[in-house]
Amino acid sequence: MRARAFPIVVTPVEKLRIVGDNIFASMAQFPRKFQAMNLEFSIMASQRDSLAPGIERRYNKIRSFIEDIIVEGINSGDFRGEVSPRDVAALLFATADGLTLHYATAGVDIEWQHIEKAFLDLALNGLIRR
Repeated sequence: MRARAFPIVVTPVEKLRIVGDNIFASMAQFPRKFQAMNLEFSIMASQRDSLAPGIERRYNKIRSFIEDIIVEGINSGDFRGEVSPRDVAALLFATADGLTLHYATAGVDIEWQHIEKAFLDLALNGLIRR
């Protein structure tokens, strides 16, 4: 995801919703077997010296992208200032990965649109300054 993928005027809250929409839409479009294969590839790639740096770069790029949105929200006053942007970004990213893991390996049926709404509501309610 790139920052230029956002409309010109969009708040940090809207940006997180757009990111969530994109993440959950991409997870929902792939069948269980593809998700399982992707997880297996990621695990195997992380154990190969030639591929591990790419896995790490991908994680850091996505985490940093989300972290930047959270920092923007803190700076604009939309998000609570006492949260750690790095930790929240890692938690949001890990939640998406965990859902994929359960879907791909445990046979858990996931209604992606319902999960996305619940996930974003919880995440944003915890971030938004009241």
